[in-house]
Amino acid sequence: MNLTPKEREKKMAKTPPTKRQVKVDKLKEFQLPLLKAIGAENKLYSPKMAYNWGDSGICMGFYKSELESGDIYAEKIDINVDSEDSSRTLYKIKKNSYYNDEYSSKPKSAKEDRKWFIPVEEMEIVSRDILKVKPKSAKIQTVETNKDDVYNLQSNNDLPMSEMTMKDFLAIMTKSPISNKSWLNELIKSIK
Repeated sequence: MNLTPKEREKKMAKTPPTKRQVKVDKLKEFQLPLLKAIGAENKLYSPKMAYNWGDSGICMGFYKSELESGDIYAEKIDINVDSEDSSRTLYKIKKNSYYNDEYSSKPKSAKEDRKWFIPVEEMEIVSRDILKVKPKSAKIQTVETNKDDVYNLQSNNDLPMSEMTMKDFLAIMTKSPISNKSWLNELIKSIK
């Protein structure tokens, strides 16, 4: 039976959770701060067993309904639905409309849906470094700039990318006013 994630969720709401679902919920609970930090807390989280799939290498198998639901977040688990990875690596599988042509597939049995096997090496690793940044508690230190570096928010002038520091980049990505450039901090505050 081919259920969409919403149909599966609706069906699960009517029935008590299985032991597997309880374990998956616990796994997701651990990953939730990271999922929230990247704005993916409502995306499909589907931990999977990873195994060698011939020429494709180490793969995880996904159903059609999962692959068509959008981006998927997964981690490696064992047969007992326990994390197989002590570092709890979270993988992102970007939606790919061509999965049917690009990945090998096989039904587990005549009664089950077809699974497509996505190589782990093609998955994006979601970095936990974003959790180490605490923008709310970061101290804003402004540094006096020389007259050539002054930026006016009202003007159409812009600075070259070569002037951006790692701290500026972090400020932009986390939308936190932690840059040493007061004009950038003001710009970030104005778009919140």
